[in-house]
Amino acid sequence: MIRQFCYWMSQLQALTALRRFK
Repeated sequence: MIRQFCYWMSQLQALTALRRFK
């Protein structure tokens, strides 16, 4: 469960970075 949460947070962070970069 924790690993899935970490994965989700990683995805969210990547999405935010993409939006900020764009």
